[in-house]
Amino acid sequence: MKIFFQHKKTGRRLISLVILMGIYGYLVYQKENIDVASTISVESLSAQEMLWRFQVNEGDDFLNQVVSVTGTVTAAGDSSLLLNNSIYCMMDTPVSGEGLNLETVTIKGRCLGYYQPQKQVQLDHCIIEDH
Repeated sequence: MKIFFQHKKTGRRLISLVILMGIYGYLVYQKENIDVASTISVESLSAQEMLWRFQVNEGDDFLNQVVSVTGTVTAAGDSSLLLNNSIYCMMDTPVSGEGLNLETVTIKGRCLGYYQPQKQVQLDHCIIEDH
């Protein structure tokens, strides 16, 4: 240990780096934990309007924000829903997609952004508000 801290500047820099990495990790961890159910949506949109906003580069206002999106369920999996073939929703709890196909629902979730290859807006931590 004495050899490691032989140069005081190196030791201080190393300790500072470890502390900064710890703070950064804590902040990233805290940002990921979001309670969508108790958070108020910044805006309520239709699925078509949400997709259009991202396609004309006006969707950046929604990144990492909780939004409510209304649309028709076009596909459903164990833990995901697809609204109007354009809004991919990763649900917090498993959903029974059989009864939801072609129903109009309102989904509340955190917006992750626009995925260009599939032309879809992605939401995570989603819950069903109304159907």
